[in-house]
Amino acid sequence: FHSPKLNVPMTVDNRELLCDILQLQSKSLEELSINQWCGYNGLEIIFQMKKLINLTFDINYGTESLPTISLNVNTSITRVDIDDMKDNDSFILYKIFKSLPNLIIYKTCLMQNHDMIMLERHCKKLKELYVENFSVNFVPTINFFPNIMLFKSLDINNEIVMSILAKED
Repeated sequence: FHSPKLNVPMTVDNRELLCDILQLQSKSLEELSINQWCGYNGLEIIFQMKKLINLTFDINYGTESLPTISLNVNTSITRVDIDDMKDNDSFILYKIFKSLPNLIIYKTCLMQNHDMIMLERHCKKLKELYVENFSVNFVPTINFFPNIMLFKSLDINNEIVMSILAKED
C-alpha cells in the first residue's frame, strides 16, 4: 500500500479514512508507505500488523499533543524509513524503537543524540543505518552499534565514523 505524497497536512477526516483502510488490510500488508503523518491511531494499527516487513512513513506533521500511545512489539518489521521529520517530532521515536526488536535497516532524514542512543539500546539486530542529517554533533562510545555492516550519511563528522564499527559508504 502506497499513499500519494501531498504538500499539505492530512485532515482528521482523511486520517480516519486511512485508519479504516489500514484496519481492513492489517492481516495482509507486508509493505506500507504512508507519505504523511498517519496519526497515533494509525501507528497503533500499523504496529498490530503481523505480516508487515517494510514501513515508510512521515512524521513531519506529527505535532498533535502526545497521548498515551501503545505500540505492540512488532517482530515482523525489519525495515523502517522515515521520509520527513522536524527536530521537535522525534519524541515518538522512543516508542517506535522500543517496539521493533528485529529492525535490521533504518533510514531517516534526521537523527538526534537521544534518538541514536535509543536506537542502539532497543534495536540490537540493526545492520544498516542511513542518516541524512545529524541535528547535533554526536560522539558515540566505543562499540556503538556492534552489528552495523553499512552506515551511510550525507552529513557526518569523523568522530562518528571512527566510533561506529561499519563500512563507510
